[in-house]
This record gives sequence, C-alpha cells and structure tokens, in this order.
Amino acid sequence: MKLTKRKQNVIIFSAGESIRNGTVEYIQNKLGDRGILCFDWRSLFSHAHNMEQIALLPALLKKIPTFDFALIVAEGVDTVKLRGSEERSAIRDNVIFELGLCTMALGAERVILLAEENVRIPEDLIGVGKMGIEYVTFSSVDREATIGKVGEIIDKKADVLKERFMRQLSEIIEHINKNSEQVSPVFVGAAVSSAEAYFINFIVRLFENIDKGFSSREHPEKVYPCPDRIKLCICLPSAVSMSTRSMISVYFKKHGYEDFFIGNAGIRGLFFNGRLDESDSSLLIVDVPTSITASYVLVNSVLSIDSDADYDASAEERFVTKEMDIYAFALNKLLSPEVARKRLLFIHDSEKIERILNQLQNVSIEFMDITI
Repeated sequence: MKLTKRKQNVIIFSAGESIRNGTVEYIQNKLGDRGILCFDWRSLFSHAHNMEQIALLPALLKKIPTFDFALIVAEGVDTVKLRGSEERSAIRDNVIFELGLCTMALGAERVILLAEENVRIPEDLIGVGKMGIEYVTFSSVDREATIGKVGEIIDKKADVLKERFMRQLSEIIEHINKNSEQVSPVFVGAAVSSAEAYFINFIVRLFENIDKGFSSREHPEKVYPCPDRIKLCICLPSAVSMSTRSMISVYFKKHGYEDFFIGNAGIRGLFFNGRLDESDSSLLIVDVPTSITASYVLVNSVLSIDSDADYDASAEERFVTKEMDIYAFALNKLLSPEVARKRLLFIHDSEKIERILNQLQNVSIEFMDITI
C-alpha cells in the first residue's frame, strides 16, 4: 500500500550571524513555500527556564531526533590560520559540532550541509558527498555593499541572488522529498522492533491458525469455521499517549467490534476483534497494535532528560509522529511478498507459507483517530 506522505519537519542549525543577516529566515520562507516545515535552532530552547543556565547538550540530544531532516547553514563567519600561514573563512565550531550530533541522531542521508562557496569545510566532511551528507554550496553576497542602493539596481541584484539561491534550495527540496520515505539506519525509538514483533506474533500467528476455527468470548463453546474471505485492517492511531491502551478497548466497543479468539494458536490463545458475516462467509478483523505504545514510552523517556526546561509538547508530537511513520513503513515492508516470504521461512511448511502469503494480500494499514 502507498502511505500518505506528511510534511517534513526540518531543524536548521547555523551561526548566530546567519540568523541576524536574514539567511536563515530566507531559507525558512522558501522551504515553507514548498510545504516543508522549518524550525531554527533557537526554537529548541523555547521552553528553557533560564537561557543562561540551560543544559545545552541534553537539550540538543533530546530534541534533534524529533525532526526528519537537519539543514546546517555554513557561512564563513570565522577566520582560521592553516599550516603555511594561509588564512581562510571557516564555519563556526559549534556548527560543526551540531552537524555531528545531527548525523548521529538522524543518519547521514537526513543531514544537509548548505555551505557558502570558498568557506573551508573540514576534510573529513568534504569526501562524504553523495554517499552520505548532502553537500550543497551557495554564493556569498556582500550584503553591506547593497545597503543604501536604490531602485532597479537593488531589485535586479536581489532577483539575481534569489534566482541563484533558489537553484541551490531546489537541490535541498529534491533531496528531502527523495529521502523522506527512506528509513534511517539510526533508530532512536522502538518503532521498527515493535513492528517486527507485531508482524510475527499477531499477523503471522493469525493467518497460520485461523483455519482451526475461532470462537467469540460471548459464546466460547461455539467454534466458527474459517470464513472464505478474511480482511485484516490494521489501524494505527494518529496520536499516541499514555492512555492509548485503554482507549483502544473502548474504541472497539464503541464501533461494535466483537471479541474473538483462537483457542489453540501455538503456545497461547490469540485474541482479536472484528465482524463476522456468516451469510456470505466473510470476516473483517480490525486491530490496533498495542505495541505501538512502546514508542511513546521511549519518546517520553528521551524528552524527559533533564535540561532545565519545561516539557516540550510540540517536540513530543513531532517525535511520536515520526515513530508512527517508521512503524507504518516497517510494517508495510514486512507485508510485501518478497520480505514476508523470507520472514516466514521458520514455518518449514511450503503450503502454509503460500496460504499466509495469499492472506497478506488482504491486509491494509490505515491511520485513524482512536478516540473514546
């Protein structure tokens, strides 16, 4: 199935000079016009009790993973003397540090280095190019020289600058769109492992044992034969919180889904909710993976790292949404025939594997508002 792509959240790191000279704001506006949500690094500390005493490193460690991409703006605000007494414009050292943090938290494919031409970049970063960090350069402009100029000269110079700069931003937009569906090798949350456990422990067990028949909790003595048509709809909550588990059971009752179980599904019974239509031998199974709450617990733990700041609800929302996307992506991959076939090799029964693979074609994933 094709999952709907949401707007990507991008954190922008830069030197303070890039904030003051308008570069960061310009980038935010232009990327915003393309439907990309941008936040500059100052927003990470908006919940601080006291900016002079905030623990900067813990704040960065817990906030960076909540974003989808990091954009590092590297303007030559410093001058360094190299061996041989050569002087070069260079990136502020804290920007290099933040680039490293972002690479570790998000993965190199989700970090973009936007560097001013002729600015010295550390040699260890230059070589990564297309195999890692996306490296884009832009031309520097003498902003002071343009101040005070009037009329068409200013407009023309501004238009040329914007046109040139937009070409560079287009590369960034293309990179974000291209990689937004790729799962980074760096996983902070529990989404991937939770999705795999759900696939094996619920989906595979369900289709492996449903042919044995099943019963309802209301009438456990009656065993229904396996229907001719089975559809499994996996509902992922659009938002997750500590109360999600209790809300799931209420959701099933509210929408009239009956409680069923397979008494002998391996080492223990298997419980599920759905609607059975005996007249046409069809069964609709609706399931909300309770394991998804593991991601919320981990997100809550990460964002609770002490940094002398109030809890950031917007960071929680970004992080949870990102975890849900990864969970859906991983589950969607596991349901694909080529991946599922490899995961089912432990069954050692070719006929049963083919039957399960056929049933997996009737599985859908939907994001839903699971409310009481």
